Amino acid sequence: MAPAALEEKLNRASPCKLPGEKNAVQAFLRRPLDVERGNRPLAALERGALAKYHEEAGKVLRQAKRGADQTLVYPGIYGQCLLEPLRQTIPEGEALRLFERATSYPVTSELRHVCRNCVTSTLLPAMHTLEHTVAMRYPAVALGDQTDLASHTSLGHPQTGGPTIFWFDNYEGGIGAAEKIYQRIGDLLEASWTTLDSCTCGTIEGCPYCTQLAQCDRQNEGLSKPAALEFIGLLLGRKVSVNYQPFTYSVKRKRQFEEKYDNNEYVREDHGVGEEKPPRSREETLDPYEVLRLQRNVHAPVLEKAFDVRGTEISEEVPPISASVLEKAYRLACQDSRPAGWELTEQMPLYQVLEVTPEATSKMIGRVYRVIITQLHPDKNPDKIQWATQMTKIVVNAYGKLKGERGQ
Repeated sequence: MAPAALEEKLNRASPCKLPGEKNAVQAFLRRPLDVERGNRPLAALERGALAKYHEEAGKVLRQAKRGADQTLVYPGIYGQCLLEPLRQTIPEGEALRLFERATSYPVTSELRHVCRNCVTSTLLPAMHTLEHTVAMRYPAVALGDQTDLASHTSLGHPQTGGPTIFWFDNYEGGIGAAEKIYQRIGDLLEASWTTLDSCTCGTIEGCPYCTQLAQCDRQNEGLSKPAALEFIGLLLGRKVSVNYQPFTYSVKRKRQFEEKYDNNEYVREDHGVGEEKPPRSREETLDPYEVLRLQRNVHAPVLEKAFDVRGTEISEEVPPISASVLEKAYRLACQDSRPAGWELTEQMPLYQVLEVTPEATSKMIGRVYRVIITQLHPDKNPDKIQWATQMTKIVVNAYGKLKGERGQ
């Protein structure tokens, strides 16, 4: 299956961009259904779709238990949102109008409202989580030691030509761990499914029992239980039913969800769907460096790290960027010539020193900074100590000033 088609199959697991208890879909489910609300009578199909969702999802939400130290996130993913079943039942324009009628979100009049086109790629979260669950179930299923195994997930790899999960032996010469994975992959997928489906941790990203791996090279960022279940279901030919159970988090996260809600409700540019879609898509006008948020004169190690980090960010990014567009941007950038050495001056702009654009997230800047420091450190350049020390000083100062400007 092509990556673009696979991404579309995982749409239901896309994280909600307006998380937390402020979400108007949650408010709609908590109040009695009023099908007469609005300026025009509802057609039978519209009335039925609205009533079915309100009854099924509302019942689960109202019965959900929440401790005094917890906050609920609903909808946590697109598959739980009212807009998903509406789009499956009625035409897009009518679905948006009915969604606005139920929630008061101005999705028909405000082209920048996030709910108009909120579905983002969960391909990397799905693959990354599956990478973990297979490694975690390896000792019980394949009767090996988890430390025998190492793993990595990439949205694009030159030797495979596309998104790839690698499980490989953690010792030079190998001890047969990867071969066991290959032989028992069906059993490992079944065990992964069972673990994810039965774990009651109640969060999207999972917990140390079901998804989190101690030796993760991404520090367990960008995991998704719903995306992994959808992905494993596709691999096993198993249909995944809609789960309306709300996600629960510590009440300490409530403020974080509220800030994310406020920051996400309106996006920077108009974005439509169907006939309302802007005439030129991002893929048609693709600037790889804009997508990757990098300066054009970027070094190869920074380009590689930026691609990896951007893969973890696009599941939350609107207007959406697909994994296939990101991978295409990376391939296009790889075709350009890359500088061989590093020549930095104290007069260079801060973003140019760190080889990123102002749109880069603080997380990406931090990761890129560590890559550059590793390349320039005097320990790695013993024959050019003075040069390496000066280059390192410039990078450290630039990073420090940039953090100050961003209020970190």
